[in-house]
Amino acid sequence: MKNYCHRPVIPAALVCWFIGAGWVGATAQQRSGLSCAQEQQDARDSTSGYNDPEMRAFGRAIDRAVALFRFQRPVEARAQLERASRMAAALSGSLLPEDRALITQTLGALRSCVSTGGAGALARLRIRVQDVVGRPVGAGVTVEVEGIRVGRTDARGEVTVRVPSGPVSVEVMAPPGSWGEGTLTVSAGGSATVSVVLDDGKEFGYETDLSLIEAPRGVFDGASQTFVLRFAEDERLVSIRRIEQVELVDGGGDVTADLTDLFRLSTGTIVATSVPELLVRLPKDSTIRMRVQGTDGLGFYHVNRVHFRVR
Repeated sequence: MKNYCHRPVIPAALVCWFIGAGWVGATAQQRSGLSCAQEQQDARDSTSGYNDPEMRAFGRAIDRAVALFRFQRPVEARAQLERASRMAAALSGSLLPEDRALITQTLGALRSCVSTGGAGALARLRIRVQDVVGRPVGAGVTVEVEGIRVGRTDARGEVTVRVPSGPVSVEVMAPPGSWGEGTLTVSAGGSATVSVVLDDGKEFGYETDLSLIEAPRGVFDGASQTFVLRFAEDERLVSIRRIEQVELVDGGGDVTADLTDLFRLSTGTIVATSVPELLVRLPKDSTIRMRVQGTDGLGFYHVNRVHFRVR
């Protein structure tokens, strides 16, 4: 499914579908009867006035927590909510007091629901992945349900998994340019089969959490000897194998400078080859918006922005 909260601006020649959590795989009416659906929506709405990378990361943690809750993985779900809580605390200084209070309130309600609510029995789902003319695609296609990676297809182009009951969304993807999705409703404890078309010619990618290690609070010390950009999922490193682009962008997302030549890879992270040379190219006395794009070892594309100032 496309990332519903924000699609990062990218070069016009590249059309991308950004992978997000499973919130938009079904209508609000379909999801209204699910456990914690209202609490999830309220937590989402509490940040509706913000569209910076940190708040989008907060939203992804909320959605992933509820997806894991529905998968009956409560420990992981609570861990995601703890992540969301830490993010909110880190951002509290930049929030209006009433927004800070609302985020705290709605996040607490969602945490209570996930801790005490019932997610419903799992169901058995057989997923068939076909090309546009109906032929099985074969082995190795990655499959996600509700934004949670559940496996890869076998030689018949199929995978059978346990999934949450109720409305679910299914995504299939084969980097760099084949993607498809489907939605269905499965009964608690039941079984179902769904066929999903893997469509060529669709570049897709993840808006993945990105941090500048030397600027945890948005301020980079100009005396630092290092400048390290790190993609992460669930606070674990996403190892980048190829740098696609490192750019400066303005508030509207338009590119103002290409800095790719100033960076290299180091153990899966993206690092500046020379901090002094980089600083010469950065704007002075203003917020810097840096968009970073890279590809991991499986060919998946990751993109996000970091905002910081130089001290």
